[in-house]
Amino acid sequence: MIFREKHTRAAERALEAVKQSPLAIRVAMTIASAGSLLAACTTANAVSGQVISSVAAPAAFSMPGSALNSVSCGSPTACVAVGSSGEILFSGDEGKTWQRSAEDANGQLTSVSCANSQSCIAVGSQGLAISSTDGGVHWSAKDSGGSSDLTSISCATPQSCTAVGSGGSAISTDDAGAHWKVINLPGVRQGDMLTSVSCGAPSDCVIVGGSLNHYWAASGRAWHEFPFKGSDSLVSVSCARPGGRCVGVGSNGSVLYSSDSAVTWQNSVQVAPRGSDFVTCPIQVRCYISGAKAPKFGSNLILGTSNYGENWALEDAGTTETIRSMSCGLPWTCSLVGDAETTLTTPDGGQSFVFSASAAPKPSPLNAMVVGDSVSVTLAMGLYDVGKEYGFNITNDGIIGCGIASGGGIRFQTFVQPTPQQLPGPCNGLPTSEQWQQMYQKDVSTVNPQIAILLAGRWETVDRIYNGHWTNILDPAYAAYVASQLDTAVNILSAKGAKVVLLTAPDIGALPPPSSGGDWPEDNPARTQKYNSLLYAEAAKHPGIVSVVDMNTPLDPTGSFDLYINGLRVRTPDGIHMSYGGDEWLAPWLLPAIRNSAGL
Repeated sequence: MIFREKHTRAAERALEAVKQSPLAIRVAMTIASAGSLLAACTTANAVSGQVISSVAAPAAFSMPGSALNSVSCGSPTACVAVGSSGEILFSGDEGKTWQRSAEDANGQLTSVSCANSQSCIAVGSQGLAISSTDGGVHWSAKDSGGSSDLTSISCATPQSCTAVGSGGSAISTDDAGAHWKVINLPGVRQGDMLTSVSCGAPSDCVIVGGSLNHYWAASGRAWHEFPFKGSDSLVSVSCARPGGRCVGVGSNGSVLYSSDSAVTWQNSVQVAPRGSDFVTCPIQVRCYISGAKAPKFGSNLILGTSNYGENWALEDAGTTETIRSMSCGLPWTCSLVGDAETTLTTPDGGQSFVFSASAAPKPSPLNAMVVGDSVSVTLAMGLYDVGKEYGFNITNDGIIGCGIASGGGIRFQTFVQPTPQQLPGPCNGLPTSEQWQQMYQKDVSTVNPQIAILLAGRWETVDRIYNGHWTNILDPAYAAYVASQLDTAVNILSAKGAKVVLLTAPDIGALPPPSSGGDWPEDNPARTQKYNSLLYAEAAKHPGIVSVVDMNTPLDPTGSFDLYINGLRVRTPDGIHMSYGGDEWLAPWLLPAIRNSAGL
């Protein structure tokens, strides 16, 4: 049996479980079929512990590293930068020094736009939108009305902004983000990735997208689609205020400029280095292109023009970290941000660059232990891979086939196990096996977590034998038993001072469905809701120690079970576990939410 090597403790437990329990074998095989935890096995050889063959797991969904993704200077001195871990920085001295915002966002931030020194809106993953009215010091959440990943925003005024993103999504606001409306772009396709928007005025905007042979321009609030006739596709666009002059950069390095709000384009004599993916024009005559590295030295290059984009000069930014964004409060005074929270300024239009004084360092990574059943195991695999980018050291201590309910029989789908002997050892309730309570105690002693994260619920909502008869969590007596088990788990996990974060059980759409149609009885939303209500009751009993984070907020944006979100499969084909890729996609929202929920 093949596991991802980084998750040794969960791997060892899974192997031991499948040696002991046909139920654990069934669960392991279900996960294996999705390629998310186990690569390949057969029942007979899983029991013997032999490796049969390995099947490569699917490629992980691409996630940027810990980086400042965007910067916007709304005045000659005031700038705001946002990053992939939800971090927000602000500066009042042209980007020479930076401070951290009073709070981070609950998710990845990809773009920020400040219309003046005080008014800024930032957007990010899963429809995240936040706004500030004090130059980036404090922020409030805004409902963008959707769950698509937003990649770019442009605010022509404090009230008027346009944002674009995945799935061909485009939205606009006329009241500083309080309300958003969908822009129906002509000819847009559901799979189009819109990568950049620039608004020279509220009714004068341009939208482009990578790998697309068309773009959109608005004039007088009416949007028009234009074919792009070049050999490249535009990935970034900037239109100076007031509108009229625009510069675009293509995925293969083409540089184009327009003098009629992007209706027609001309090729510049300059070709940008491959990898250039950002352009900004503080005034019509002055523009900069960034994002590429010099092949020989590995340092970043900046292109600057002072004649409307016709000719360009090349400068070396002097850093090997990728520059992801650039904004200019004045035509020659600009701030640059990039990977590893790199911040630079140029006082002379790119002739020289100075590293900015660093913002206060991020807090030390939190020791976090993830426990629960196999759903927690698949989730923790992705959190482990990207945890350090969001300030977490993740330990994966989940147990396959074992939540917090113990003993009795179990029944789900077509599987019936009326006696506990063949349940996974840690959950069989038998004195001959080490139970999950003892395993959690050992884990707490070994890891000494600051945060313990519990994700269970699947085995608590299936049919169980309790007090001698089949029942489920909708039975008050059995629900009271689950609540007592939950209380035991919390007491163990918090014994050395850890904050405990309970993750709600996400909605389930187990596949394949019954032959008679409909859903399996254990997938009844009422059962999941009952379990989740016990979590909130437990948190109320332990204020300041226990909190709850709702997993259904990102995983079920439509209000019901979703296997795919924005084209990404976030669950394995069994409809239960997190997919390899879905777990990493969830991390930019989930990890900041866990930290904030725990108050750390």
